[in-house]
Amino acid sequence: MGITIGLEMPDQPLSWTVVHRDDDSPWRGGFADAAAAESAARRHDRVCHHEDCVVYGSRVVAVFEPEFDAAPSVQISASNARHLADVLGLGTDIWEVPALDPDALMGRVLLAQAISPVDVGVPPAVAGQVIDCGRRAGWTEHRLAQVHQVAMAARRLGVRVIWS
Repeated sequence: MGITIGLEMPDQPLSWTVVHRDDDSPWRGGFADAAAAESAARRHDRVCHHEDCVVYGSRVVAVFEPEFDAAPSVQISASNARHLADVLGLGTDIWEVPALDPDALMGRVLLAQAISPVDVGVPPAVAGQVIDCGRRAGWTEHRLAQVHQVAMAARRLGVRVIWS
């Protein structure tokens, strides 16, 4: 089981669009609300000869800030997430980390980078049927830099950072 540290999605999309069922890339215009997009989808389905539109109909997709798709995220194992949460002063219950203000998280990262000892790594270990793959030297510093990038993206987009 792993954890992703990434951006909290905003409550409301910027707009809505209509796409072929099997292809998200060709946008069919932007609509202010879902009802307008549904109406456009019905009109599109009457004239489109694309196989999926004929059989299944097109679909309406919420459009968020395009930068959300390209925003950085950090994917780590649960045991490494516990270590990182502890280094950031968030405790070790990774399932209870609240959504974080990006500025507060950047402060935690900078503090951790300033006071944490150099990460010498953790060797792999086997206990019965449980295998801990360990952590390579420098892992913590590398991940803190990635979390800082996530926090900077969250600040730029005006959202919080979540652990999920």
